[in-house]
Amino acid sequence: MRHISYYTLLACLCAYTNLYAQQNDDKHSACVEEQSGQTGLLYESYSNYTESTIVISTTVVWNTNQQIYDNIIIANGGQLTIQGNTQMMGSNNMTVQSGGKLIVDGGNLSNVDLTLNSGSSLEMINGGILESRSGFSVPVGASVVITEGKIS
Repeated sequence: MRHISYYTLLACLCAYTNLYAQQNDDKHSACVEEQSGQTGLLYESYSNYTESTIVISTTVVWNTNQQIYDNIIIANGGQLTIQGNTQMMGSNNMTVQSGGKLIVDGGNLSNVDLTLNSGSSLEMINGGILESRSGFSVPVGASVVITEGKIS
C-alpha cells in the first residue's frame, strides 16, 4: 500500500505549477497529468492541500488499496468514490460538507470517523462496506442511500 500523502503532495505541486503557468503564460512549467500506477487518481484531482488535510472539490475515484494518514474533507461539489480498500489511519477524520458526496462502490472504507453535514450524501452500492471507528449518525438534511452494502 502507498501512503496517500505522497500523491497529495504531488497533486498540490502540480496544481500550483499549472496555476503559475496559466497566470504567466509559461508553457514550460505546466505539469503533465499522469497516473503513476494509481488508476483513477490523477494528480490534479485534489483542489487543495493544507497541513494534513485533503480537500476534494471535484470527482475523485480511489480504486486501489491504500492507507490514508490525512483528514479528508469532501467539499461542496466534490465526490469521492471508493472502490478499493481504504483504511483511515490514526485519529484523522472524514467530513462530507453540504453539497459533497461519498460513494462506497464495492470497496471497503475502514476505521473512519465520518461526519456528514446537512445537505451532504452517502451512497453504499455494489456491496460497499463502511466500518466506523466512532459510531454513525445522520443529521437532519443529510442523505444516506444503501442500495447494496453495510455500515458497521
